[in-house]
Amino acid sequence: MQQNRGRLEERDRGAGLGALWLGLLIRARNRGHRTRPRGACEELEGSSQDGVRNTGMRAALGGPAAEEELLAWKHCIGDWMDGSPGRSGPLSGPVGARWQLTEDTANTKEDDTLEEHRRPPPAFLVATLAEHSQRFNEILSAVLEIKTTLEPKIDALRIDMGHMREDHKKVKEQVEATGSTLRPTVEDAISHIRALQKEVTQLQQRVEDQEGRSRHNNICVEGLPKREEDPSMDLYIEDWLSKTAVQGKHSSFSSVDRAYWVPGRLPPLGPPASSSAHFFN
Repeated sequence: MQQNRGRLEERDRGAGLGALWLGLLIRARNRGHRTRPRGACEELEGSSQDGVRNTGMRAALGGPAAEEELLAWKHCIGDWMDGSPGRSGPLSGPVGARWQLTEDTANTKEDDTLEEHRRPPPAFLVATLAEHSQRFNEILSAVLEIKTTLEPKIDALRIDMGHMREDHKKVKEQVEATGSTLRPTVEDAISHIRALQKEVTQLQQRVEDQEGRSRHNNICVEGLPKREEDPSMDLYIEDWLSKTAVQGKHSSFSSVDRAYWVPGRLPPLGPPASSSAHFFN
């Protein structure tokens, strides 16, 4: 709002200066007498540049006297604008203090123009600004009321969040400490379980092998002299069992179904290969 106000004031000053300049042109044309400021503007500059610039105005101003008057007023206004701080304030203040006019102060057309620019703003603009100001105040009051209501709740929520953060930190520290304590125990348990799994696998294979052997009704004989059997391996096993069996425990070994040497290479000086015999019962 401060910037807009400064722009409006600058526009009003520019419009006032333009109106004053136009009024001076009209006054110089219609009245035909000189209005020259006294003091610093008493000496008129007659440079070639000003002469070239103002030559085209002679016909409208009515002669060299009017042109000289216009040039004097031009220098007056330029000096006032360059010397005034911020170019603020009405023109009649600084100009009336520094430059005294020789003509009368009767009301003229340019005075009416300046007076029109000094009028207050229209009523509808004032009413609109007042309405918007009232709405703004209502909105501001509502926002402040909401802020007053929410501030205690936000403070309480902030305190609760701080407590939750502390509790979470404590639980995290406890979990990390427990994990550090249990990690070696868990690693040892895992190693022991793997060893047990390996041992169980081996025992399972042995059980399956023994179960298969028990279903086949086979016996394995080791240490029998090789190449001493009869033409039939079955008869040789039956005869050998009859000779070596303990009396009273085995009445007959005539139930041998088949017998054969277990394949496999052994060292020449080692024990002979094993033999296997299958029984009917």
